[in-house]
Amino acid sequence: MPEPIGTAKVGLVQKRVGYDLCNTTVAPTNIRVETGTYLIKITDYKVACSGTFVATLPNAAFGQEFIISNVGTGIITVTADAGDTINGEASQILYEGSSMSIYCYVNNKWEIE
Repeated sequence: MPEPIGTAKVGLVQKRVGYDLCNTTVAPTNIRVETGTYLIKITDYKVACSGTFVATLPNAAFGQEFIISNVGTGIITVTADAGDTINGEASQILYEGSSMSIYCYVNNKWEIE
């Protein structure tokens, strides 16, 4: 197995992340832990949320992807930027213990996979 590109410290755990299997691109490794209202940045990759709050996606542009997880108790409302949709809706709910992988294949449209 190739060496990890980097490590990410999440809480007290340090994990190896981002393997570069074909040596042409670097896998995203930016991991955020949020406990309150958060505007997801285009430089984020994984956003771990704990609490009850709104996480807002940036403007949907082709090729963007995020993993958003509810790692605590509470309800996370993931909202699309103005004019964008998530699976045809303005927002989606993440309940305790759930997560979503979300991608943009068409500008202004987020799709959950």
